[in-house]
Amino acid sequence: MTSGDPRSPDERLAGAARGAHQLSDALWESLHEELSGRRGERAAELARRLADVCAAIGLLATASSPFPPEEAPLEPPDSGSDAGIEIHDTRGEGGPSAWIGSIERRLERHREDRLPFAVLLIEVVDMDRLAHAESPQELQRLTTQIERAIGAELRPADLLTHESLGRYWLVTPETDASGARQLAERLARTARLAARHRGVPLELAIGIAICPDDGRDASDLAAHADVGVYAARASGRPIAPDSDPAA
Repeated sequence: MTSGDPRSPDERLAGAARGAHQLSDALWESLHEELSGRRGERAAELARRLADVCAAIGLLATASSPFPPEEAPLEPPDSGSDAGIEIHDTRGEGGPSAWIGSIERRLERHREDRLPFAVLLIEVVDMDRLAHAESPQELQRLTTQIERAIGAELRPADLLTHESLGRYWLVTPETDASGARQLAERLARTARLAARHRGVPLELAIGIAICPDDGRDASDLAAHADVGVYAARASGRPIAPDSDPAA
């Protein structure tokens, strides 16, 4: 019995992963103005579950392919470089394999050195709206400014991957929770100073996951960072407030 879908199982899984992320965005837009009190808690729980689904489907799409693409994210240049940062674009090239792969490679290193590392999911706030409202030339100008601002704050060992327009994954080694928050704050501040649209600074929403505190599995860390982006948006800040008031 055939489904009538001409795509391969790998292509259908990759499409499901993209659809899940699009559903996440749609749910966020519809719930944004209603997130308060118990409604906010329920929305956060749903976001966590959906993030888990996105990460799980992505891993299945990667694992099921007999010929997974070897797409290592590019290391950023030194911050003093005038050329800016070249970011590997994974859209349409194997789904989430590149950024999941970068997390898995760092996990392998962690099993040897036991040093913590951080996964940051970086999103440009309102990029979807800008994509519909602005010309390709203006979008290119804004993304170039954002990417240069991000690259200026990174170390040679950091790995940055471009998932989609305005959405980036960063794996930064030997970084604990405090260091990750400081880095995220610097990224948001630098982006705000570097990129403006009609005189208004662009804002970032950043989710953070720390290994081993938030998980020892690539999908767990990716899901935790994904939820952090939604929490940041809900709080109206680049990074969601620390849940531990004593921190």
